[in-house]
Amino acid sequence: MVGSLTEEIGTLEKLQRLDVYFNSLTGTMPNNLRSLKDLILLDLEENRMSGVAFPDGIFELESLVSYRISNNLFSGSIPSKISHLKQLCQLWAAGNLLTGSIPKEVAESGKLESLLLYENQLIGSIPEQLGMLENLYDLQVYNNTLEFEIPTKLFSATQLEILRLDFNFLTGGLPSEVGNLVNLKDFRLDTNSFFGEIPSEIGALSKLENFVINNNFWIGTFPDVFQDYKNLDFFDVSNAKFEGPIPASLFQIPTLRIAYLSNNTFSGTIPENFASATLLRDLFLDGNSLTGTVPDVSEGQFQSLTEL
Repeated sequence: MVGSLTEEIGTLEKLQRLDVYFNSLTGTMPNNLRSLKDLILLDLEENRMSGVAFPDGIFELESLVSYRISNNLFSGSIPSKISHLKQLCQLWAAGNLLTGSIPKEVAESGKLESLLLYENQLIGSIPEQLGMLENLYDLQVYNNTLEFEIPTKLFSATQLEILRLDFNFLTGGLPSEVGNLVNLKDFRLDTNSFFGEIPSEIGALSKLENFVINNNFWIGTFPDVFQDYKNLDFFDVSNAKFEGPIPASLFQIPTLRIAYLSNNTFSGTIPENFASATLLRDLFLDGNSLTGTVPDVSEGQFQSLTEL
C-alpha cells in the first residue's frame, strides 16, 4: 500500500487492531487516531512514515497494549507522558530518528515486556527503573549514543532473555549481579567503553546462545565457568585485554559454532580439548601470547571448521 493513513480512520470507533506492517505508507499519523479508544494494537512498522513518533493523541488510547512504529522516519523524543499508557506491554520504536533520553516513566506501568529502541539517536543513561519490570524479557537499545554505567538495578529484571546494549558509549564494569539474569539467551555489550574484570557469576548464564562483549577495555583472566552451558552458539571476546589461560570449559559446549578470542593477551597453551566442540566453524585465537604446540585433532573432529 502507498499513500497516507486518512483521518477517516478515526470513525472506526470499535477498532481494536490496526496493522499496516510492511507497506510503503508515507505521511504522518492521523490526528483522529485518538478516537480509537478500544485500540489494543497499533502496528505501523516497516513503512516510510514520518512526523512525531509520539503525538499527543496516542496517550489517550488507554487500552493500548502494543505500540509498534519501528523502521520508519519518525522523529522527536519519548515524552514522560508514556506513563499514561497503563496497559502497554510492547513498545517498539527502533530504526527511527528518535532523540533525547529514555524517560524513567517508560517503566511506570510495570507491565512492559519488550522495549525495542535500537538504531536511533538516543542519549543519556539507561533508566534503573527498568530493573523493576517483572515481565521484561526483551530490552534492545543498541546503536544509539547512550552513556554512563549500566545501573546495577537493571540486573533485577530476572526474566530478561535478550539484553542488547551494544554500539553505544556505555562505560563502567560488569557487576556480579549479572548472574541474576539466568534466563538470558542473547547478551551483547560489544563496542562500548566497558572496563574491568568479568565476574565468575557469568557461569550462571547457562541458557546463553550469544555472548558478545568484544571491543571494550576488559582486563584480567577470563573465568573458566562454562561447565553448565548447553546452548551457546556465538562467543566473542576479541579486542580487549584479557590475559591468562583460555577457558578450557568453553570447548565442552556441544553447540559452540563461533569462538572469537583474537587480539587479547591470552597466554599459555591452547586447551587440549579444543577440538571437542564438534560444531565449531570459526576459531580465532590470533593476536595473543600463546605458546606450545597446537593440540592433536583426531579423525572426525572439526568437520565443520572453516577458519582457524
